[in-house]
Amino acid sequence: RIAIMPDDMSDTGGTTKNGAAKLKEEGAKQVNAVVIHPILSGSSLQEMTAAIVNGQPNPIDRLITTDSILSIYRKTKTLSAEQRGRVLIVPTAPLIKQALAFTFK
Repeated sequence: RIAIMPDDMSDTGGTTKNGAAKLKEEGAKQVNAVVIHPILSGSSLQEMTAAIVNGQPNPIDRLITTDSILSIYRKTKTLSAEQRGRVLIVPTAPLIKQALAFTFK
């Protein structure tokens, strides 16, 4: 089973990591963490995207986030190529443009 772990905002990533671990315990084969507002302070982005965390496989297989906080682009540049491959950034500008066009037709 593939699970999606949604989180509106992530600072340290603790809630997301703990939720992903629980989903794996319950039988999820893959966990995709979806974070709308990626604050991701300190080493949280590195921890959420590393294959191994504290000697254990990372319960988060993929991090899907938006660029609602633009520093995500700068932060992902500090990751290894393998870690960057585990991150998908969805640009918000096209979504906002589409919503405005629909609203003000």
